[in-house]
Amino acid sequence: MEYIKWTPELSLDHSLIDEQHQKLFDIVNALIKNVNANEESIKETLVELKTYSELHFAEEEAILKERNYPGLEDHKFEHRFFIRRISSFCKEVVDENKKLSEKMLEFLADWVKHHTFEEDLDYKKYL
Repeated sequence: MEYIKWTPELSLDHSLIDEQHQKLFDIVNALIKNVNANEESIKETLVELKTYSELHFAEEEAILKERNYPGLEDHKFEHRFFIRRISSFCKEVVDENKKLSEKMLEFLADWVKHHTFEEDLDYKKYL
């Protein structure tokens, strides 16, 4: 599976959000890189992605609320969807000792990439 790549075109010209998006890309890429590595490393990285996503989403939503972004409720819905999915993956991989599947990894990479490329760029003019 290919790494997801951060490019300058993804910048929202907001240093905190841009840094957090880059960190999300880094965590997903660590999962891609280490998908066949030791199980504990995969578990830790998956939990890190969930925890960091929750932090990022909360901060991003607070900024969007402050800026009166009209699409905030839909954006929050997308965030909750991702958290539900990654929570399910964490339960399977961490609690039930299942292997992180290619399908799970593809979902995580595709969602983060799509959300940043499409959904997040929609609110750039409100920052």
